[in-house]
Amino acid sequence: MKKLALFTILVLILFTCKQEHQDPTAFYMPGEFEPHEAVWFGTWIMGEWATDYKRVMSEVMKAIDAHVQIKMASPSDSIMQIAQKKLDSLGVDISKIQFFVMPGEAHWIRDHGAAFVVNHQGELGAVDFEWNGYGSLDWRVLRDSTILDSLEIFREKTRTIDRAKVDSLMAVATDAKWIKGNLTIEGLFKQAFPSRKIVFVDALMLNWHGGGIHCSTQQEPERRVLR
Repeated sequence: MKKLALFTILVLILFTCKQEHQDPTAFYMPGEFEPHEAVWFGTWIMGEWATDYKRVMSEVMKAIDAHVQIKMASPSDSIMQIAQKKLDSLGVDISKIQFFVMPGEAHWIRDHGAAFVVNHQGELGAVDFEWNGYGSLDWRVLRDSTILDSLEIFREKTRTIDRAKVDSLMAVATDAKWIKGNLTIEGLFKQAFPSRKIVFVDALMLNWHGGGIHCSTQQEPERRVLR
């Protein structure tokens, strides 16, 4: 019993020391299982599976609207009104939803929207990682340099620029501190795994065919014995 009490005191001391050395102004991303202030949704997807998308998203909204604030972004006022009518017809209580017009917005809001972070001073931050359309423009030009001056590339570039502004608009809508993401992917990995050697492999050819290294490999776990 004495050993248990001593161990508990030691853990508390270590935890307290760790807490004292934390910078209260430093932003971090909480786990998705932690309490939410709100859940953001993008506007409707268009195309052949739009009906299924709307049905699924409306069911998600109905499942959570009693527990958390729902916020929905649309690229224009007219599309927002269409979305409101559709949600209402699907049984969603739109009076519980906060709607925002954000030019450039689309359905995959986690991809191009703000990544929200917090600190221990009660502040909310919105990180801008300079979304670039999944790098698709660079890929297409690498594959065929003759399309550089095409109207298709111009339109895609315009859409990408507009969509890249959504995260800053979300920062304004939530009164969050706008934080410019200034680390490269390599820098992020080195920061996360400082004791490991980071090796980058150019997997672009796999990406062009719809996959990547993760899709092409499968880990076999090390055998373990509970002791």
